[in-house]
Amino acid sequence: MSDTPAFSARNAAEPAFWNERFSAGFTPWQLPAMPQRLARWLSERASELAGTKLLVPGAGAGPELPELVASGLRVDAIDYADAAVRAGQARLAPAVAPLLRQADFFDSAAVPGPYRFIYERTFACALPPEQRADWAWRVAQLVEPGGELLGYFYAMADAPERPRGPPFVYDRALLDALLSPYFTLVEEEPSPDALPVFGGHERWMRWLRQPRAAIAR
Repeated sequence: MSDTPAFSARNAAEPAFWNERFSAGFTPWQLPAMPQRLARWLSERASELAGTKLLVPGAGAGPELPELVASGLRVDAIDYADAAVRAGQARLAPAVAPLLRQADFFDSAAVPGPYRFIYERTFACALPPEQRADWAWRVAQLVEPGGELLGYFYAMADAPERPRGPPFVYDRALLDALLSPYFTLVEEEPSPDALPVFGGHERWMRWLRQPRAAIAR
C-alpha cells in the first residue's frame, strides 16, 4: 500500500498543490539537515558574503535559512504557497522567521532583485516543464552580472522528454541549453545528500552570470 496521501490538487503550477502537501506534512523532497556542499560553500566564501543579497525561491521548510543568515547574507526567502511559508516559519527562530515570505518568483513587483546569489534546491524541478524557459530567463534577470546561481539541480543524461513529477528531472543537455545563454558553469559535482525521491541524480552546481549576456525578451 502506498504511503502517499490522497491529494485532490494535481497541477504543480498552482499554490493548492503545495498547500495540500505541506498541510499534510508530505514533503519527501525536504532535507533533514543543512546540505554538506552548501555548508562548505559558506565556509569557503565567508569573507565576501556579509551584506550581499541572496534569494531562496521555493524555500518552504528547508533547513538552510538559519545558517545562510548567520553567514551575514541578506536573505530573501520566498514560497508560492502559504502553507509552505507557515511550515517554514514554524521551524525558524523569531528573528529569522520574517525573512520567509509568500511571493511569486515570476512576479517582478514582488521579487524585483537584483541579487548577488540565487540558491537553488527543489525549486526548478518543481516547476512544470512548460515553465522551464521562463525560469531560466527569470534567474538571469534576477542575478546581477558576476553573481551566481548555485545549489542543487535534479538532472541526468537522456532524461525523458516529458518527465513525470514533481520533481521533474531535467535532461542534462537541456539544462545547459537553458542556462548557457546567460551563465557559465564553473563547478559541478554529485550531491552526497541526495534523497530517494531524486534517484541519485541531484547535483551541486555553480553558474556564473555572464557580465554581457543579454536578457531582453
